[in-house]
Amino acid sequence: MNDNRQHTKILRRVAVVTFVANVLLFILKMVVGLVFDNLAVKADAWHSAADVVMPLTIIIVSFFISDQPDKKHNYGRERVETIFTLILAVVIAGIGVMLGVEGIHGLLEPVASSQDWVLIAVTIASLVIKEATFVYGIIYAKKIHSETLRINAWHNCSDGLSSIAVLIGLLCSKFMGNNIFESIAVIVVALLIIKVAIESMFSASSQLVDHAVDEKACSIIQSTAQSIEGVKAVNDLRTRMFGNRTCVDLIIVVEKDLTVAAGDKIAETVRQALLKQSEIDIKDCIVRVKPN
Repeated sequence: MNDNRQHTKILRRVAVVTFVANVLLFILKMVVGLVFDNLAVKADAWHSAADVVMPLTIIIVSFFISDQPDKKHNYGRERVETIFTLILAVVIAGIGVMLGVEGIHGLLEPVASSQDWVLIAVTIASLVIKEATFVYGIIYAKKIHSETLRINAWHNCSDGLSSIAVLIGLLCSKFMGNNIFESIAVIVVALLIIKVAIESMFSASSQLVDHAVDEKACSIIQSTAQSIEGVKAVNDLRTRMFGNRTCVDLIIVVEKDLTVAAGDKIAETVRQALLKQSEIDIKDCIVRVKPN
């Protein structure tokens, strides 16, 4: 299980790394784009500048969700992250639509653009860095079950894909004299961005309405509980998502001649086993005892 402090620590660390990478990429691409007066590279630089906003906001949000439960927030503030994810998904969908419009416009009115091998080298370097931050973000998003880090990682990936589009455009401009292939690549990138945004919207929305976990997760919970000595069966298993974490409520069936103290001890053993298992990030678990 990832406790709240561990979760926010990782969230903040990944966001800081992403923030620094995007700031450096923005400076590099903007300087080179201005020196060589290349519109595509300057546009890619502004895309990196937009990517600075997301990790910066994640850093700010992490301070809200790092607070421990209190009288007003008995279960903590993890849903702040879910709400933020939903907002990010909408913003990213808008970026995808705008890129799509630009791509279509480029198809309808292809134009020549300036190019140089330095521009190509910088774009390749940008692509490598963005894909590295994507892989880094996805690894930790899976580790702490964070939809916010997942969508941030895919945003970095989309910026990398945009660099691919710019790279194709630069090469086509150098050898063919127009940017029609860049426009096609931009449209593909836009569709990928919109797809990721829609998936994240559905995921965040399901968490806000107390959506239950899937059958695989339920099976893990049930098998973990039943593996504890003294548990005869598991009944009335209920789950709900709280932010990116899971709350569990279940009844364990035990021998009818057990004492109350013995039954409570088995229930606590089940609870600790569920909280410590690593496949599902369980925030809280209520285990009730029912004599057979």
